[in-house]
Amino acid sequence: MSVQLTQARVREILVIPPETMRHWRKVLPCLAQRRRHSKMSAGDLVALAVIRDLVRAVGISSSTIAPYSESLFAACNSAPWHLLAQMRVQVEGSLAKLVPMRSTAPIAKGPVIVVRLDHVVDELVRKLGGRSAEQIELNFPLTSVSGRKR
Repeated sequence: MSVQLTQARVREILVIPPETMRHWRKVLPCLAQRRRHSKMSAGDLVALAVIRDLVRAVGISSSTIAPYSESLFAACNSAPWHLLAQMRVQVEGSLAKLVPMRSTAPIAKGPVIVVRLDHVVDELVRKLGGRSAEQIELNFPLTSVSGRKR
C-alpha cells in the first residue's frame, strides 16, 4: 500500500491525542529522527497501531517499547498489508520480527511479546475505506480500452 499519511490523519485513524504523538516522537527513536511534518507510510501506521495496543491494552509504557521500535517499524514496512495480515510481530529482547501466523513460536530465554497483525490490519483497513487488505494491494496497470471488437 503506497499511502502517505499526515500525522494528523494518523492520529485520527488511531484515535490518539496530539500529546501522545508528541510524546512518542520524543521517546521512540524512529519517530524522533524524522522531521515534524514528514509523511508516514502504511507500515508506519501498522507499527504505531501495534504500539498503541501495547500501551493501552497491555499497559507497556512507550519508553519500554523504545528499544525495539526501530525493528518494529522496519518489520511493518517490509511487507504489504495483505502479507502483514498473515503475520504476527514477535518481540524478544530488543528485536521485533515478523513471524508467519501459523508457525510455532521458538522457546526464548526471556519474555516474548506476540501481537497478531490480522486484527490490527483489519481495523486500519476499515478506517481507511472499508476494503479488505487483499484488495488494497491489487494494483493493476492502466490499460487502454477501445469500444471496437477485434
